[in-house]
Amino acid sequence: MTTPPPPLPRPAAGPAPAEPAVDEQRLVSLARRLVRTRSDNPLTTEQAVVRLLADVLADSADELTIVEDVPARPNLLARYGPCDGSRPTLLLTAATDTVPAVPEDWRRPPFEGVVADGELWGRGSTDMKGGIAAAVEAALAHHAAGRPGPRDLLLVFTADGERGGRAGWQALADTLRLPPLEGAVVLAPTGLVPHRMERGVAWLGVDLDGREAPASRAQDGVSAVLAACRLAERLPAAAAARFAGNPAGGPVTATLGRITGGTRVNAVPGSCRTEWDLRLPPGGPEATEEAVRALLADCLAEEDVTWRSELLMTADASESPVTPLWDRLVAACGDAGSPAHPDPVYPGPTDARTLRRRFAVPAYVCGPGEQRLAHGVDERVPVSELRAAAELCLSLLRE
Repeated sequence: MTTPPPPLPRPAAGPAPAEPAVDEQRLVSLARRLVRTRSDNPLTTEQAVVRLLADVLADSADELTIVEDVPARPNLLARYGPCDGSRPTLLLTAATDTVPAVPEDWRRPPFEGVVADGELWGRGSTDMKGGIAAAVEAALAHHAAGRPGPRDLLLVFTADGERGGRAGWQALADTLRLPPLEGAVVLAPTGLVPHRMERGVAWLGVDLDGREAPASRAQDGVSAVLAACRLAERLPAAAAARFAGNPAGGPVTATLGRITGGTRVNAVPGSCRTEWDLRLPPGGPEATEEAVRALLADCLAEEDVTWRSELLMTADASESPVTPLWDRLVAACGDAGSPAHPDPVYPGPTDARTLRRRFAVPAYVCGPGEQRLAHGVDERVPVSELRAAAELCLSLLRE
C-alpha cells in the first residue's frame, strides 16, 4: 500500500486588502477649500475650482481631462480604471458653480467655509460643493485601499449648472463619448434621499394689451392689469389639467412671479406683463410654444385684450427606471439612516435630465444637504452628512 505524500504547506496568507475608509478631516478640509474658492455664476467662472480639484485628484486618477467647450467654463473628468465596458462603470457628477451670495445677509460669512456646531457653512456647501467633496473623498479612499470591488469610477465635475448647464453637460453631450455606464448619481442636495424623478420647469412671459384711458373716462378703457388678474385666477387650474403627468411626480404648479403694468395711478392701464414659473411632473406633455399658446388662448378667450407669449426657459421633466444601481442606492441610503420615502420627485431639473436624454444613462439624484437651503441665506450642511455621503459613494463602488 502506497503511503500518500504529505500535503504541501500552504503559503502564508498575505495582508488582507485594506477596507476603504473615509478620512473625515481630509473630507472637511476639501469642502472648506471649495467653499472658499468662489465660483459664483454669472459673476465668476469655475476655473479656480477646477484647478483645485485637478490638483487634489492628480496623484490618484488614471487620467484627468479638462474639456472647455465654452471659453473660461471648464469641465473636469477623472477616470479610475479603464472605464472601457470590460466591467461596470459608475459615474458621479456635480456642478462646480454656485449662485451669488450677499455677505451682509448671512449670520456667518458665506465664503469662508466656517465649521460651527457640527455644520459647514457657506455658499455651495449643499449645492453642490459638499457633494463634490464627498465624491472626491470616496475616490481617494477607494484608491488608497487598492480600488477593491467590481467596478470602475468616472468623476465628472461640470460648469454652468446654475444657468441651465449649457457650458456643462449640454455642451459635453455634443462633444463627449461616454464609456458604457451602469448609471450615474448627481450629487445635488436631497438629504441623502434618492430621487429618480424630477419635475420640469418652464418660464413663461405673457404680454397683455388692452386700451389705456384716463380714469375720468374709465368706461372707454380696457384694463390689461385686470385681465392679468383674471389670468392669474384661471391659469393654475388650466395648466394643471393640460400638463398633468405621473401622479407620483407631484402636481403641476403655476406661480405668478412678476407682474408689471400701468403708467400712472389715474389711468386705465393699457398694457401689462406677467411672468410665470410652471413646474411639471414627468410623464406629461412638454411645455412647447404651441402648447403654451393653446393654454393661454383658453384662459384669455373671454378677455377683450390682445396678447403674446414667450418661453423664457424650459427644462423638461424626466425620470429613470428602477435598476440594480437604484436598488443599491436605496438600500445604502436606508442603511445610512435616511428617512424612508416611497419614490420622491425632485422639485426641479438637474443635469440628470441630460444624462437620461442625451446619453441614455439611468441617472439618480442623491447628495448631502437640504434642498430648501440651496440658493438661500445661511446655506449649510452637517459634517456628519458629508461623511455619510462619502461613505455612500464608497459603498456604491465596492458592492
